[in-house]
Amino acid sequence: MSNTKFVELGDSEINTPTSEIPDIEQNIKRRNKRRLIIAIVILLAVIGIGAIIILRHYIEYEDEGDSNKVITVNMSKHQTSSKSTFTHIYDKYYDRMNISRRRRLETTESLTDYYDEQFYGSITIGGQDFMVLFDTGSSNLWIPDSSCSNCAGSNKFDQSSSSTFKSIYGETFSLSYNSGVISGIVGSDTVELGGLSTSAQFGVVTSSGQGSSAQFDGICGMAYQSLADDYIQPLFQQLYSNELVSQEVFAFDLSSSDSSTLTLGGYDTSKDMLWFDLTSESYYEFGLSYFKVDGTQYNSVYSAISDTGTSFLIGPPSDVTNIGNAIGATYNSDGNYWYVDCDNKSSLKDIEITINTSAYSTQGYTYTLTSDDYILEINGICQIGIGSLENTNFWLLGNVFSRKAYTVYDMANNRVGFENV
Repeated sequence: MSNTKFVELGDSEINTPTSEIPDIEQNIKRRNKRRLIIAIVILLAVIGIGAIIILRHYIEYEDEGDSNKVITVNMSKHQTSSKSTFTHIYDKYYDRMNISRRRRLETTESLTDYYDEQFYGSITIGGQDFMVLFDTGSSNLWIPDSSCSNCAGSNKFDQSSSSTFKSIYGETFSLSYNSGVISGIVGSDTVELGGLSTSAQFGVVTSSGQGSSAQFDGICGMAYQSLADDYIQPLFQQLYSNELVSQEVFAFDLSSSDSSTLTLGGYDTSKDMLWFDLTSESYYEFGLSYFKVDGTQYNSVYSAISDTGTSFLIGPPSDVTNIGNAIGATYNSDGNYWYVDCDNKSSLKDIEITINTSAYSTQGYTYTLTSDDYILEINGICQIGIGSLENTNFWLLGNVFSRKAYTVYDMANNRVGFENV
């Protein structure tokens, strides 16, 4: 009797001995298992190689990105004799001082010529170069338009020369100054700063009642957005939002007149920094304990603002008068400034400024300004770098202080840092 059976495979029939069927089935299972194992190994190898490539690309991107996300902008120092800067200070802070425009007009009449020291840097907008004042006391970026006949500066923006310029429909720009109003439109264009390029909004000034003799073309405000006219996002925050800088931190080094710098996206971590909490996300304002000379306190207000757009230490008139007399300076009533004979400047006393670590803390750190720190020697006149404004309930620490201490503005943590010197 024949020991055979038919096994149907597809459309064909194979006459196979029954005793061989188990061996065939085992071989098929083993072969399929080997194929599955090989496929899995190949798949894992492909995944592994892909992961390595992706990881390597990611690491290389991060390394390359980080090195480009902290940039340095070189600045140059300019010395001028000017009437306009104190009135500009009034415009920046009149809301903080809670005074009306009419009252500002009345209280700034006595402010006359004084010598000034400011730091400018280069910025490119729509392919056109401008010198701007980097100002931590304001928040708007603005430049003069070519149609503005009374605007200061030697460079003006030609809208027709930029193929990327766009006027923001219905948006206008206006800032009030003691001597008039600057106004214009809000536009957007490609803005280049320190090798970085982004599309940003800014004010284009088409009319000016200022008649300013300032040497810079415009201002790049670096304070918080809450202070900006038309709530335009400040340029530095636009750079950070577009991930062109790695941290919401920038720093000023004004210690050397030959190599003053602005660092965007970080700071020199080798510096020994002391940190002071801000009172709000507006100005860079913090608690102030003392202004002292020879151990005697002369400040009547207890708040200070760090302002790179201001050259002097600016405070209430009574405070400034007391400090000027205490250090041994002489007041010039015609020019409204304090000065000393340049041959005797070393005889002036130190000014001690104690800053609180926070508005609610009694802990503070003291910075000592010598006569070398607070005297501006310009055109043979040794002027004291202090000045007064009516109605101020705070002190402004301008570049007289910033030249002494490397300064970091940490917007991410709402604090300002001064080097421990």
